[in-house]
Amino acid sequence: MAESQSTKLKINYDVNCQSKVVDEDWVTAQLACGYYGMVSAPLYDTLGREALEHILKQTNLRTVVCDTVERAESLLEWAHHHIHCLIIIKMDDNDRKKLETKFSASVKFYSFHEMTIQGENCNQEVKEPDPNDLFLVCYTSGSTGLPKGVTYTHSTFLHGMSIAYRTLTLMEIPTDCQTHVSFLPMAHIMEQLFMNICLRLGAQIAFLTNDTSGLLEDYAYYRPTLICTVPRILSRFYTEVMRVVNTNKIKAHLFQLAVGVKTAEQSRGVFRHDGLLDYLFFRGIRSRFGGRVRGLVCGSAPLQPEVLRLAKAIFACPLVEAYGSTEVGGLATVSLPLDATGGHAGSVAPEVCIKLIDVPSMGFVVRRDAVGEICVKSPAATPGYFKDEEQTRDLFDQEGYVRMGDIGRWTERGTLQIVDRVKNIFKLSQGEYVAPEKVEQIYALSPLVTNVYVEGNPLYPYAVGVVVPNLQEIERQFPQQLPSNGVQNAEFENFREKTPVPSLDVKQEKDLAKLLIEELNRIGSARGLKGFEQIRAIHLSDEPFSVANGLLTPTMKIARTQLRQKFAHHIQALYDAGNS
Repeated sequence: MAESQSTKLKINYDVNCQSKVVDEDWVTAQLACGYYGMVSAPLYDTLGREALEHILKQTNLRTVVCDTVERAESLLEWAHHHIHCLIIIKMDDNDRKKLETKFSASVKFYSFHEMTIQGENCNQEVKEPDPNDLFLVCYTSGSTGLPKGVTYTHSTFLHGMSIAYRTLTLMEIPTDCQTHVSFLPMAHIMEQLFMNICLRLGAQIAFLTNDTSGLLEDYAYYRPTLICTVPRILSRFYTEVMRVVNTNKIKAHLFQLAVGVKTAEQSRGVFRHDGLLDYLFFRGIRSRFGGRVRGLVCGSAPLQPEVLRLAKAIFACPLVEAYGSTEVGGLATVSLPLDATGGHAGSVAPEVCIKLIDVPSMGFVVRRDAVGEICVKSPAATPGYFKDEEQTRDLFDQEGYVRMGDIGRWTERGTLQIVDRVKNIFKLSQGEYVAPEKVEQIYALSPLVTNVYVEGNPLYPYAVGVVVPNLQEIERQFPQQLPSNGVQNAEFENFREKTPVPSLDVKQEKDLAKLLIEELNRIGSARGLKGFEQIRAIHLSDEPFSVANGLLTPTMKIARTQLRQKFAHHIQALYDAGNS
């Protein structure tokens, strides 16, 4: 089964952020690949046929590890000519007969149990890897164009682990007897690093029992001590907590005072779990996560300051924000455990160098504007994209720095502040630039919305948006806005997305849109958005954004290209109506 890493890859095909992403057998398979000098490439199963076909041809893969028969059959419907061997983690005799009848001419099938038995009798020599041998290929989720394969050698991956481990040491928490709940895809470099650090430390690793909608139940059951998460999870947590707290004005005021006291304590290095404020306000919420959390790492995008402060107060433990990318091998910056200011990505990580460069296409000159594209040099950075010399050349500048594709600025405190992706920022007709991700993150703090997507057009002087309303909360706060049809008003929604259910007539829809625009603009003004950054019109959608429907990336970011395509007609209609 072992194949030369210079010519062929073993692909671990089993990742989806909405379904059960991975289990211990999947991780064992990847570790075995490295042990015998094979290369693994975890794939998002949301990539789609075109992207997967591109990857199969580019990697010339022959062996696939897959978690379920359903996924295996779906892949083989069109890829059976590429694949020689398929190892299925969950397969019984009936499943095997079905697959062999349909595909036996070209593919060999093994259950994971069969492979472990064969492995016990395998005399193949273990390959001692060279530091520069290829170890891992992480394909991007392909939000624009075909996915690119980011390569890691054994050396660069170990450097990435080293930098990430130093982040944990900043948090000054014991490294023994830790428990981590894995829910991010293994195609995501942050989960790869965190998983391997946990294995190195001998920590316990738990896996989702079902999918991310049951994440809170899994936290309560497994009682993690370390949480590696993304902003969308904490933002949804913030919205749900504040929805409950704000039902009583006095309670809300006291709660905010308690949050202020807790964050002030933590800025002095005091992390108290059993004080009076914990008993009155935070202990019950903390117990929903098992009550044992001693450290959180949040990556992928910056947190809003109020979300950061609430999370620090409730968990009463070090929480750091990390910024980086797949191409730089994980971390580039990390915030300090005692810092509760928020709104930035922290300071430069160990062994990393960062600079800002001019962006002529957007008129940014670093010396003049103190704003530019972020570029990173790190010993953990990728050597390049797999079999793609042209895009590899575009990735690096003349000094060997990785172009991050993000616009950033340095704060007075020496921390890096992320403005937005270069490709995301749009220009309005009067010359102003809008960073939509910043606007969306602020609007997402409203309990009245489930999802928000902000879009602009250089022919018009204002931005518009697509909003998925949280009709349960709207019905609770503004019952006159909706028809009475039995919408449930659950107490604490366990992070599940709300699916709007009522049918609205034209007037009701216009009234609801007006209400939401006023609410979003109020929140935006309170958090410093300029007038031109605020949306003036919205389209109401009844389909929550998810990984399953392609409107969120596997790491729960806005899938902007897909949203732009899906709602192009509605966006243009909003502008046409504004000019009529």
